[in-house]
Amino acid sequence: MLTNELKSLGKSFTTEELVRKILRFLPHSWEAKVTAIQEAKDMKKITLDELIENVQHMSLEELLNNKRKTRKTVELL
Repeated sequence: MLTNELKSLGKSFTTEELVRKILRFLPHSWEAKVTAIQEAKDMKKITLDELIENVQHMSLEELLNNKRKTRKTVELL
């Protein structure tokens, strides 16, 4: 991971900085999800594992919703 390489060069990040950086790199289409995470979680207390779990859960929900929409469209055709 890039942060590990930066650590080896003497640059370290707090967990809060890492969480914020990860949220910034999510696609623009995830803006509402990023806002939801920021509002629901204390950015100073959230762990990287919690963040990853939240993002995975949201992406799984999005995938399932897209499959349902696709199935309904196919059924209508």
